[in-house]
Amino acid sequence: MDRLRMRTTLLIPLLVLSFGCTVLSLLVIRTIVQQQTQANLASDLQHSVKTYQNLQHQQRELLSRESALLADLPSLKSLMTTYDQRTIEDGGVEFWQVSGCDFFALLNQNGKLIASYNRGPALDRSGVSKGLEIGQRKPDEPILLSLNDRIFEISTQPLYFGPKEGGTLLGFVAVGYAIDEHVARAVSEAAAAEVAFTVDGKVVVSTLSPVLHQQLIERGGELLQLPTQNRMIRLGKVDYLAASERLTNSGVQESASQVPQLVVLKSFEGATQLVDRVNRWVLALALLALVVGS
Repeated sequence: MDRLRMRTTLLIPLLVLSFGCTVLSLLVIRTIVQQQTQANLASDLQHSVKTYQNLQHQQRELLSRESALLADLPSLKSLMTTYDQRTIEDGGVEFWQVSGCDFFALLNQNGKLIASYNRGPALDRSGVSKGLEIGQRKPDEPILLSLNDRIFEISTQPLYFGPKEGGTLLGFVAVGYAIDEHVARAVSEAAAAEVAFTVDGKVVVSTLSPVLHQQLIERGGELLQLPTQNRMIRLGKVDYLAASERLTNSGVQESASQVPQLVVLKSFEGATQLVDRVNRWVLALALLALVVGS
């Protein structure tokens, strides 16, 4: 009996010590892994934003070249010399179709909209006219415009009869592409993350499923309206680390709320699985140590 009591007396502290060390190890390892994972995800978020900016820079260069080539077409210049709105509207369709762009517009010498064409639902004419005024002030720099809750990257070039220096201004040509699900998917694959584009707090397009898309709208808050860094958000059963970045320079839009934003979401799912695997190994080793010690 004395020997049994001695064994019991030694076993109880061993159990308490093993249990305490196991719990403490789990907490320490979990904290370290979570901190490192969050730091890695935060770094990935910044890399994702930079990836989109690089893609956007390349796309803008191509768009500028395309608009410059269209502005040099003699046939387009000839069309603009008619100065007849109906003739220009009818003739502009052919140039839009040849360009293959999502958006195409022609303006007169005073910058007034003559005709505009776009894929998808028709855009509000007054909104298009107002937005293209910005492009005329920045002819060498494509801009992002939010039109009817859609985002377009547009480049505007002047049309001259004769040389650019000393020639006669005939009008302006504007071409652009829509930031739609195809662009979002390309950015998502390049950045290895879920992405969404927003305007005025509204999600215009995203790579999320319809259910998660709706949850992002409901729970996004400031993430969808203001530049935000490293914000935790739960969509469905998965935690995400999210960041948002404005896509245009301040002052380009008349209202800051109308500036398009890119939202990038990195999932914690992989990190959670890693933590669970580490926890299982620590528990297994602790139980093995406990059995051997007992």
